[in-house]
Amino acid sequence: MSQGYWWGPASKLPDKNARKTVKIVPKRFDVRSLEDKFSSVNYYRGCITLIKKINNMLGLPDTFIDINVYESEYDKIVKYILDNYTIRDHMGLTAKMATLAYPMKLVGYNGTFVQKRKQLLQLPIKMQPADKVIIPWDEMKDNVLVNALERCHNPAGRIVLLAYIHGYPLRLHEIVKTTVAPEKRSQYNFLDLQKHKWYVLPEHSKIRVSREFDVSKEFCDAIRQYIPKSGFLVARKNGSPYNGNVTLKNIDVHGVSVTHVRNSYETYNYGRKDITDDQKQLISTKVLAHSAATAIAHYTRNDLANEMQDKNDE
Repeated sequence: MSQGYWWGPASKLPDKNARKTVKIVPKRFDVRSLEDKFSSVNYYRGCITLIKKINNMLGLPDTFIDINVYESEYDKIVKYILDNYTIRDHMGLTAKMATLAYPMKLVGYNGTFVQKRKQLLQLPIKMQPADKVIIPWDEMKDNVLVNALERCHNPAGRIVLLAYIHGYPLRLHEIVKTTVAPEKRSQYNFLDLQKHKWYVLPEHSKIRVSREFDVSKEFCDAIRQYIPKSGFLVARKNGSPYNGNVTLKNIDVHGVSVTHVRNSYETYNYGRKDITDDQKQLISTKVLAHSAATAIAHYTRNDLANEMQDKNDE
């Protein structure tokens, strides 16, 4: 292996007599040159911020990734993240390391730094539930969300609120990047109004994995009247999708916090008695896009989190 390039696996060709090619990837590059390849502006900015901090610790130029150095200093990078960020579970740690690996994968690298992520699950990280006050779901749904719906005059805002009220509190950007038009499903998240399924693409998800889950017919029927001809759930007045950041205030939703809604629903989800633990975990992973550990540590009140931690420790 060259010090300046990573030689990837030879390509597989249908003709065994054809000449094989080898992928050659630069092991030192400026992440700024990849900005247009990132799935979102926010993810690019977050990645650059993290890289600058890591590089300052390693003595590297601000926005350059030197894969040789990152590989040799892997343990040092992990320790830096654990010492300087609030990491409550393995999901939080792997997410940070995945952010560092993302630009490497964009240039075609799939070597040691990427593969070592699996070893992070073996590190002894004690789950630390966050200290917070969470609004009970009944109060959140019947008071906060319903009141906001009555005051909202924007079709996009009403769709978002109806999604939350019906029990689908996705991150806002996931709803913004959703269409009901089948011909656009390869580029956007897709809500199938006929089959009552919501499909989320990895490039439009914080956790960078695809997922799908069932939605109710009642929800689909409730939002039909607000969907513009373009098919986007959250659209401008002319029906075109938003390209930049969208806040609830942009779509006439006031007095609502997405984080508070998700906190409330996840606490309700893990505290309910009418479904199994496996079903609760499916709701966490598919709808809210959390691991069970993340849900307990970040999105449930302390007494419930401590109770579930005790179960996990048994």
